[in-house]
Amino acid sequence: MVPLRYTSLFSRLAVVAVALFCFSSSAVRAQDVKPVGQLAFTIQVPEHKLALKQVHDIVLGASIGRGWIVKEDAPDRIVVYLNHRKNEATVTYLVNEATVTAYCEGWKTNGHGVRKGPAQPKGWLKYLENDILKGLHKAAYLPGPK
Repeated sequence: MVPLRYTSLFSRLAVVAVALFCFSSSAVRAQDVKPVGQLAFTIQVPEHKLALKQVHDIVLGASIGRGWIVKEDAPDRIVVYLNHRKNEATVTYLVNEATVTAYCEGWKTNGHGVRKGPAQPKGWLKYLENDILKGLHKAAYLPGPK
């Protein structure tokens, strides 16, 4: 049997170790978390023209404008979801001042929420890519309101 004074010390050390682990793992940047799904597209942001917040807001606005639901919103990572007709998909964007990279996990469904098999919604992804690209170029090259 372990004396009580050693058990108490061990318990305190264990609590401290767990707390340190939790604190250090929560400090991971959003871009360090591996996205789910296949690479859908990468867009080059016009060089030295836009700040991270501008790029982020354009990506978010394009997705919301197409009816996607925001599941996660961090400065450098956005996750959106759409379930429409017989398809559903989750898109994870990794965003910085130089690129927007999108990963997608898509599914065919029976129209009632039951997944039938993986399928990338290529049309949906093309619309998102085009809207984001247009938004980035508009913000970079057209003068804003004065």
